[in-house]
Amino acid sequence: MTNKEPDHPIPGPAKVDPYEGDYPFAPDWNEELSPARRFVRRVNAFFHFPAEWVRTNIVEPNRGEKYYYYHRKYPRVLPIDECYLDDYVCQYEANLEFLRNRLVDRYTLDLLKSRAENCWYWNKGTRDGNARGACAEIEAIYDREEINYFIKYGEMRYNASVLHAFNKQKHRMIMDRRKAAKNDMPEGKPDE
Repeated sequence: MTNKEPDHPIPGPAKVDPYEGDYPFAPDWNEELSPARRFVRRVNAFFHFPAEWVRTNIVEPNRGEKYYYYHRKYPRVLPIDECYLDDYVCQYEANLEFLRNRLVDRYTLDLLKSRAENCWYWNKGTRDGNARGACAEIEAIYDREEINYFIKYGEMRYNASVLHAFNKQKHRMIMDRRKAAKNDMPEGKPDE
């Protein structure tokens, strides 16, 4: 009886032989080496190939679909302007959502700042000698987001709640309305 390979693939784990040299970093066993280097290669093969065999034949076939992790999405709650005055649960949930949104916006702003600083650091030796020119796009994005963050959360104390933010927004809208009314007034009329 001859021992030949079948024409069709055999189901089951793949055959792994550390002496075949199918691996990208497999040692060349025919190369003449010193006894110490041969010993090191044998010890490496003793630990490396069983671990690789377990990974390719047991772990990877039994692994499920690749799961991509994104940050948790919380269901949106009613904003504070739609909560009743005696509905403390709604106000509490709106406050938690405000604090969570402020934290996410702060982390986003910190991330943009670190990207801009990294760009300035790595492009300080460019041909024009100006890192700001190479990083103009990310700097513009960071400046715009910093202004938006200040408009939304600026000049509020560190433990501000959603009520403080709502009042800040209300006062800003009142001031914008007053400025628009003042600019539309004909000249010569006194301000109120």
